[in-house]
Amino acid sequence: MQWVIDTKSGAFITLRAMSLLRTDVVTGSGCMVWAATRYADRHQDPDKREVFVLKQWWKSADQADEGTIYERLGAQSAASQDPDAQYLGQLDCHEVVKVGGEVDSTDGLIQRALKEAPPPPKPKDGTASKKRVRAADPELDERLHVNLVTEDDLRGIASYARGPGARGLQHRTRVRVVFKTFGCPIKYFTTLRELLMCLLHAVRGHRFAYVNGYVQRDVSAGNLLIALLRRDGSMQPQSPSIQGCFIDFVHAKEVQPVSNRKLELKPFEIPGLYATFLTWDAELAERVTEDVFRRALQLVKLRGPQMKPYQLAAIAGQYIEAALYYCEISGRTSPNGVYTPEQLRWNVDLLQPPTDIGRDANRPRHPRSGTPPYASAKILNVEPVRIDRWETGIRPSDVIHDAIHDMESFFWALLYVCMTRSGPGGVRREELVGELDAGLDADSAEVLELRTIVYCFFDGSLERIARNKKRAFENHLSFAPLVLRHVHPYFEPLKPLLRRWWELLLLAYEFEGYEYHNIHALVIELLERALKELGTEDLSDDEQQQQDAKQKRDDFFRRVIYADIGIPTPKAQYASAPSSPNEYRVTTAFDGTPETQRLKQDRSDSVRDTSSSPTPVMKKPRQEAE
Repeated sequence: MQWVIDTKSGAFITLRAMSLLRTDVVTGSGCMVWAATRYADRHQDPDKREVFVLKQWWKSADQADEGTIYERLGAQSAASQDPDAQYLGQLDCHEVVKVGGEVDSTDGLIQRALKEAPPPPKPKDGTASKKRVRAADPELDERLHVNLVTEDDLRGIASYARGPGARGLQHRTRVRVVFKTFGCPIKYFTTLRELLMCLLHAVRGHRFAYVNGYVQRDVSAGNLLIALLRRDGSMQPQSPSIQGCFIDFVHAKEVQPVSNRKLELKPFEIPGLYATFLTWDAELAERVTEDVFRRALQLVKLRGPQMKPYQLAAIAGQYIEAALYYCEISGRTSPNGVYTPEQLRWNVDLLQPPTDIGRDANRPRHPRSGTPPYASAKILNVEPVRIDRWETGIRPSDVIHDAIHDMESFFWALLYVCMTRSGPGGVRREELVGELDAGLDADSAEVLELRTIVYCFFDGSLERIARNKKRAFENHLSFAPLVLRHVHPYFEPLKPLLRRWWELLLLAYEFEGYEYHNIHALVIELLERALKELGTEDLSDDEQQQQDAKQKRDDFFRRVIYADIGIPTPKAQYASAPSSPNEYRVTTAFDGTPETQRLKQDRSDSVRDTSSSPTPVMKKPRQEAE
């Protein structure tokens, strides 16, 4: 099914549904995403007409206004000329949907002050209502999937206005956003270099939004795109020079811009403390300048203002030791063996914790947000996640969603690709498909362990994923031998990157120091180093594998760009195409003439030719309860 949708930027006709998840259920945002083109351009050469992304959903009152966020970031981009802005989705228009001049909202246009219905009675025979089964692959946002409304859904809605603490039905307003940026999921990379380059671009796009006052809070593999760029007047993949893109600010939180959050650290001096450090660990003291020790001391004093002088000095020494260890494994060394704050990347400002802008102080704190397979362990778990690699004993701060948590999500997204894909083009690993052999030999035992790890970290329930990520940080030494070793052989060259990134997270979370506040720059440094280590050629990539992946990506774009809009315009039937969407009416009555018989045959052939591509929505047949 295709739609003609009128917006304040003009009329668009949808080419293909990109995501229709949970659009027919009675809870949630009912988000719909289409690739679309301007209605006026529908008869143009598909290579020439521009492809947009049209997205509409039911926005709750406490949800971010994604269109406004993109609009503000666009204004910041124009003012600052920051090159990182190009790696975010580019906005065409956004609006609140109106029907007959009235805002389309649940409490107004739909409910019209109607009261909630009582819950339906439970079945008398005691049979349980049907439950939904969670899909095994978390990349759900790339599928066309429809869930059925169950009695559980109806009871859940009816119970919102009942019992202690009931909050009533959530009021939502339908909103719409149109983007100029169109791309395919990052899993369609063709080489390791492309994968890292697109990831690097996405991190830089995230940094631009963060610096200008927005924490995205929902980094996932589906929000990392390979952008389709216009070249020579046509819409074609920009290859081999490709560009990554970071999207989706529906769950974003507005905070103060970084420039307004800089924390002033007042210098303080405890007589004899530096001399104590020199005698306490003379070997360590010889490897850093005095300024490094003073900055470490300031940071520790900020974290533990009640600590005694000897505790401050001891933990400052541990912080320096941990930072030097990270420098070594990340490939950053000092020519003379003595490190300065600049070489440690400590010559940066510390930031105050982000605070919600415009939030009612009497309302609860903004809820935690994230897609479980990729979300930060600290976001998923209510209990504190402690990292005691250096046994400092410092209590972790209260969790307020910040850039560090999104950078952890980028890490999980990359690890997910490396563990579940067999190479470029997004092909799922053979070991994760099908049933295991009955005999449990060494190979099948290895596959069983791989499936267990993937299930525990990505495919399991929210509680299971949260618990295992928490344990991974608390038992950090087991992470590499238990998890990283299951990376697919194709991604073997990325293992050093994954290990360094993991060590960076451990360091940043335990001390919450300069790495915590400078996380974007350090992740970008890791990705750039990994690209340099790959060299000019991707030695791990088989040429035929690259060609197959490129063909698969081109097919993805071609299915959209060359989508049949479904407006038959043979000259024998139409003198001219309708001039506006409101004039679009198609009626076809076949008679027995040769011309109409040919048209009927052409249409049948067209259906057969496109049968290999997925239809917009295939509804599941209702099944009888077992």
